[in-house]
Formats: sequence, structure tokens, C-alpha cells
Amino acid sequence: MKQTHNGDFAPLKPSQRQGLLAKRGLLLGLLALLVALLATVVFVLPNWVQPAEPEATTARDKDAPATPLSESPWQDAQLAKRRREAQDLLSQLLKAQQDLQQQQIELWAQDEYKQALALAEQADQAYRQRQFDSAQSQYQQALAQLQQQLARVPQIYSQQINRGKQALANAEIATAEAAFSLAAQLQTGNSDDKTEAERLLARAKVAEQLQQLLAKGERQQRQGRWQEALASYRSALALDTESEAAKAALENAQQTLASQDFNRHMSSAFNALETKRYREAAASFRRALALRPKASAAEAGLSQAKEGLRQQRIGQTLASAKTAAAAENWAQAQADYQKVLGLEAAEIQAKVGKIEADARLKLDTELELALAQKSQLQDPLLRQRQRQLLAQAQKISKPGQRLSKQIKTLQQNLAAAERPQQIVLRSDGLTQVQLLRSGGTLGSFKQQQLELLPGRYTALGSRSGFRDVRVEFEVVANNRSGPIEVICAERI
Repeated sequence: MKQTHNGDFAPLKPSQRQGLLAKRGLLLGLLALLVALLATVVFVLPNWVQPAEPEATTARDKDAPATPLSESPWQDAQLAKRRREAQDLLSQLLKAQQDLQQQQIELWAQDEYKQALALAEQADQAYRQRQFDSAQSQYQQALAQLQQQLARVPQIYSQQINRGKQALANAEIATAEAAFSLAAQLQTGNSDDKTEAERLLARAKVAEQLQQLLAKGERQQRQGRWQEALASYRSALALDTESEAAKAALENAQQTLASQDFNRHMSSAFNALETKRYREAAASFRRALALRPKASAAEAGLSQAKEGLRQQRIGQTLASAKTAAAAENWAQAQADYQKVLGLEAAEIQAKVGKIEADARLKLDTELELALAQKSQLQDPLLRQRQRQLLAQAQKISKPGQRLSKQIKTLQQNLAAAERPQQIVLRSDGLTQVQLLRSGGTLGSFKQQQLELLPGRYTALGSRSGFRDVRVEFEVVANNRSGPIEVICAERI
């Protein structure tokens, strides 16, 4: 096909088609020849060529002259087979040797490793002498010994870890570091083992510095510099968070310091208790309990301080109530007695005091109200109730200044309320005047004098053709006021 200018393919001419077929046939012939040559190389040539002998594993016999072979072809084939088997074992042996060298076998099984290599050398000599059965057997023995050592790697790892831990506990830092370093190089097949070994190796590397910090903390502790000792122990524990020695040193120092603080707080608390400083004693006992919760002595002391503080509060509040009662401040006295009863419900003094305070507060309230009703005493019923209240107040055997004044003032109010006062009413002689409160009609007048009890009154004036008027006025005892006018002046 031939491509045209517009992208389509034009058909080939007959002469062009024959040329292509001729070229294809030539290529196929060349390909067949190459396949035949390859088959000859793969399948025929190996039977014409004698297999090359492998080099010995040691360099001592490389230059030894080869021993001429006199075996038959059958024997040659058998020897070649054994040689290949020995070479396979040798390959496995070299692999095992390489693995063990990576496992640092010289550091933990040097003698066994040398024995296995000696067997391998003996096998090399047998191999060079064409004693392939003997070489194969010795290679097999050497391989078994090396594989046995490879199988021991997890066990060696555990031994080194335990050895390092014991050395670390005995402060044998170099020994511990060597053991953990070896363990970190062993490949047990478990990634956690390597992590553990590296962690322990890191601990061993800071062990010397840790010992120095612990020794420093011990010196500071002996000198009584407790806070500095705690700081040293904490620094040691920060270097190695798994160090049992650092943990024990820090815990011991903290316990010793806490014990000293506990004893100091208890001593302070008992001193305060003896001098009746109950609030201070309770605070010290609480600080002691924060250091040793459930300490029986501290709990008992705190209970005693609380009871002393309660009794102290009762005494203070009773004193306050008595002071208020003496000042006739009965509301305050009542509140104080109530506080005492809240602290001690069975307190007799508070019960009696509260009863008196309640009664006196009630009387005081009623007296103040009666005194405020001075202008209403023209009411006979009100005057009667106030006389009863006055009689009740006069029964108090030891009235205070306030009550005495209330009694006196009420007596004066009642006396004045029952004493008529003179007043003057004025009018125009045309207005009819009526005094509403007394219910009396006074008629028309120009001036009239009356005697009325103190109180509030209302006068009503009326006149035909004029608007009514209401005049409210108050009669006050011992207070002479001017005339009161009642005149209807506004026409309707």
C-alpha cells in the first residue's frame, strides 16, 4: 500500500508486491539458521566440553598441580555429580558463614566458629584431592555446626540482655554497655528485640552520669538541702526513666521530707489547740492530713479543733446576743440566738434567750406602732387596745431605757387623748354646720367654742343655693390653734 497526499493508502503494483515477498523469504531463512546455531550451543556443545573444576575455598592449594584422572566415563559422571553436590553445600556454607559474621559470632561463639571453619578447610583439601564424598560429608558437618550457631542467636540475645541488666544493676557500666551493644547487633527476626537492646544501650550510656547525680543528691540530703536533693534525683530520673535506683532515691527523699512536714504541721496544730486558737489548729491538722490521709492522730485533732471552734462560736454569738438584748436591739438578739441554736440545738441558754427576744421584739414592734397612731387616739377601741399594751409593757421587771421611754410616751399620749382641747369654730350665721365625727349638728352661728378630744375631725357646711363645704382639721393636745372657718360662699 502507498499512502496518498490526503492520508489514504493506494494499492501496490504487482512488481512491488513480488519484491516484498522475496525480502520476507530471505529474512525467514536467516532466522531459521540462527535457531539451529542456538540449539547446537545449548544442547550439543556442553557434551564436548569438560566441566571446569571449582576453585578451592582456601588459598593454600591454588598452585598445586592437578592430578590426572584415570576414571571411566561412568565414574567421571558420578564424580561430576558429587562435585556439584559438594559445591551446593559449599554455597550454603558460605552463606551461613556470612550470616554469622553479621551476627558478630566471634564475640559470642569464637571456638565453635573456628571448629566449623576448620572442618570447611578439611573439606576443601578433600575436594582438591577429588575426594568428593569426604568433602561433601565435611561440608555438611561444617554447615550443620554453623546453622546450629545461627539457631542460637535468640538465646544469645536473651543472655546478653540479662547480662547487661545485671551489670547495670551492679553499676558495671562498661560490661553493661558491651552486652547491650552486642545484643543490638544480633538479628533475632523480631524488630522489638532490636528496639529493646537499643533502649537498654542508651540507658547504659548515661549510667555514669546518673550515678553522679544520685551521689550528689545523697550529699545534699545529708546536708539537709532537701529541695536541692529532690532536684538532683529528678534530673537522674529524667536521664533514665527506668532507673529503679533513681526512683527509689526520689521516693525515699519525698517520703522523708513529707514525714518532716507532717510532724511540723502536727506540732503546730497541737500548740494552737492548747492555746484555743482553734481555727489555726484546724488548718494545721488539714495540712497534715493532706500529707498523710487517714492519719488517726490528725483526724482526731481536727475533730477536737472543730468542736472547740464550734463552742467558741457559740460563746461569741451568745455574748453578742446578750449585748444586743442589753441594748434592747431585740431583732439582733433574736438573730444571734437563732445562730446559736443552729450550732447547738440543745443549747438551753440560747433557747431561753430566744424566747425572751421573740417576746420583747413583738412588744417593741407593737409599742412603736402604737406611738405612731397618736393622732388616731380619739377612737375609744384604739385607746383601749393601747391601754392593754401599756399594761403588758409595765409588767417587764427590768425595762431598759428604750422600753421605759416607750412606756412613758404612750402614757402621755393616752392621757392627752383623753383630755379635751378647746377649739373655736367660725361661720357666717347662715351656713348650717355639722361635725361629722362626733355626729352632732351645731346649726348656724358666727362663732362657737367646743371642747374636743385630740384627733382628726371633719366639719360639713351646707346652705341653700350654695355649694357644700368640707373642712378637715386636727386637734392636737396642748397646742392652741386659730379659729376654724366653715362658710358656704360659692353660689350654685
